[in-house]
Amino acid sequence: MATFRFLFTTSFYPPYHLGGDAIHVKCLAEELARKGNEVHILHSIDAYRVKRNNYKFLKQEHDPKNIFVHRIESPLKRIDPLLAHTLGSSFYVQKKFSEVLEEVHPDVVTIIIFLFWDIQFWKNKFLTFPYILLTTIG
Repeated sequence: MATFRFLFTTSFYPPYHLGGDAIHVKCLAEELARKGNEVHILHSIDAYRVKRNNYKFLKQEHDPKNIFVHRIESPLKRIDPLLAHTLGSSFYVQKKFSEVLEEVHPDVVTIIIFLFWDIQFWKNKFLTFPYILLTTIG
């Protein structure tokens, strides 16, 4: 059976999440990994900080085999997602995404549409990418 390398981009991922979309991504990632695929998750701790004013470091669950979590944590902290929302882009998010893309070389990228990331950047980045899944949850 062929296996693939997936990259999920999403605002939230456990334990830094608010509910449904993050749990959906986690369950999907775990099932794909269980079937032998390599799954990478890129999510924003800064977006979580915006939603949770009483932010504190949360204990990270141990990620199952074949799941690798990459976190976006800008030096601007909570300001970065607000600037991205206001200005339409985030240099730091784009930089981190490019680094992970270069490191991982995924076969499939799933972009969960969310408020704080620059959609135009994703479109331009993937003009030659073979497998792109754009989705919304909720």
